[in-house]
Amino acid sequence: MVVVDRMFKRVLTFAGAPVALGMVLFPVFWYLKVVQKLEYPLWVVYVTQAAMFGGGLLGITYGILSTSWDPRREGSALGWQELKANLPILLSKNKEQQQ
Repeated sequence: MVVVDRMFKRVLTFAGAPVALGMVLFPVFWYLKVVQKLEYPLWVVYVTQAAMFGGGLLGITYGILSTSWDPRREGSALGWQELKANLPILLSKNKEQQQ
């Protein structure tokens, strides 16, 4: 349960930040277009929103893989060492299932 709680916190952080930024950018684009009368192509909005919400999806994955899976060890703030340790475990499990 300790590991699951850690994963949940990290997923909220790493997925929530880009999604929240994407939500904030909706009214910013509206303000720039309607109030400031700034002309920009619509694809800029689409690409920006896709990057933000796509970043949220990547944040879910990173949040899970960057968590220390050892209940006795907290792990680092960014979780880079944990990611390097957990990714090979995940990939080896995937190879075992394919065989």
